[in-house]
Amino acid sequence: MGTMTKRQGSITRLFLLVAILSLAAFARLGIAEDKTVEKPLSRGDPTIVQGRILISPASTNIVMKPGAPRLRGKDKRSFPIEVQGDIRIRVESVLPTWGATVEALELRGPDGAVPLDRLLVRAGGEGGEFLPLSGRVRLVTGDYRSQVEEVPLDILFCPTWRDRPGRYEGRLLLRPDVPQAVWRNATTYPNASEGLADEGPGEFKEQMLGEAREIGVEFESPQIISIILSSDQLRFDATAGAGIFVADEDIVMEISTNASIWRVECQASPLVSNEHEIPVSRILWERLNDFGNVVDSGNLADQPLVFEGHEPAAGAVATLRFKIRIFMYDVAAVYSGTLSMLGTTAGGKHKEEPNIREEPQ
Repeated sequence: MGTMTKRQGSITRLFLLVAILSLAAFARLGIAEDKTVEKPLSRGDPTIVQGRILISPASTNIVMKPGAPRLRGKDKRSFPIEVQGDIRIRVESVLPTWGATVEALELRGPDGAVPLDRLLVRAGGEGGEFLPLSGRVRLVTGDYRSQVEEVPLDILFCPTWRDRPGRYEGRLLLRPDVPQAVWRNATTYPNASEGLADEGPGEFKEQMLGEAREIGVEFESPQIISIILSSDQLRFDATAGAGIFVADEDIVMEISTNASIWRVECQASPLVSNEHEIPVSRILWERLNDFGNVVDSGNLADQPLVFEGHEPAAGAVATLRFKIRIFMYDVAAVYSGTLSMLGTTAGGKHKEEPNIREEPQ
């Protein structure tokens, strides 16, 4: 009987010991779990992001060059010469979804800061759309199936006529990015950005994803003058004998230039009929104001300068009226010829709209 009582006491003590050890184990598990949940966020914690985005531009500085003039916009108006540049950018990552963006940090010209939307970018080469750098522009996206992408980036500077010619310098920033804000797929902490008092979630996220890369751009914006004519044809009905005859139509020219000092000279071919020719020295011109009054005049042989200005102009309009002098020995006939305008700035001479290409709609 005494032996059985001892055995029962041993079994009871064993059950108590197991119960105490189980409670201690659960308590330790609970404490460890609480520590995991409340673990403070550390910038150097390797569990924050399981992959990074590496951006490698082919160069850290782009020297851009003037392109060909073009007609832009719905009304096909002329704009100053665009300045063009390009670069190849390599982006790689093992993240499930990844990407990169580009933005303009600064653009400065002869007059200081220039609006950033004067810079446009196109990623992916021909066929893509140029987008203004008024904010961030998507450069590339990828996923686990394509861990490396090489992207051509074309850059345009599209000035207005009020942007002075001269040297421009700017800075672009290439940023790592997770498209569609799938930041949670790249971290073990859904609320990884909480508790950061010195930085916002976006800035912290980018630091964790990878290093942003800065690219410099520099270029010279040239002086240019654009002259659009209503017509380059002259026609005179001089069938009534000797006298002064007015051309069938006035010539309207629209002048735009970024130069501070500019001049426009008129050139014309001799006027001809089937049987006779009138020399350029007998072609007269008059420049009219908005009310149709004559403000200047001359003949094309001795006074080809028909218009000039001393400040940039954006679509200044001038109307020219042409006349010819017919003598008694001239043949009474209908005379016709062609004319052209030569614009001159300190940067050189420009005929009206040379080598213009139209921008597709």
